[in-house]
Amino acid sequence: MSENLRCFKNRKITVVDAGNGTGDGATRISNYVTKLMAQMPEMLKDVSGVDMNQMLQGIMKQAKDAPKDAPAE
Repeated sequence: MSENLRCFKNRKITVVDAGNGTGDGATRISNYVTKLMAQMPEMLKDVSGVDMNQMLQGIMKQAKDAPKDAPAE
């Protein structure tokens, strides 16, 4: 996960907010991102037809069913 986040180093995040939120800037960004991530699977399904929840469940099942001595890809 941390490897994926390196692309954000020295990047600027701009959030347009009506000012009705509570907390400081960091708290508000964290809440915004959490809400967005919770809504993303349904938005993706509505827009593209891709069911992200079903796809992730399939990946988890494959990982669970994989032989334990198989080398990781």
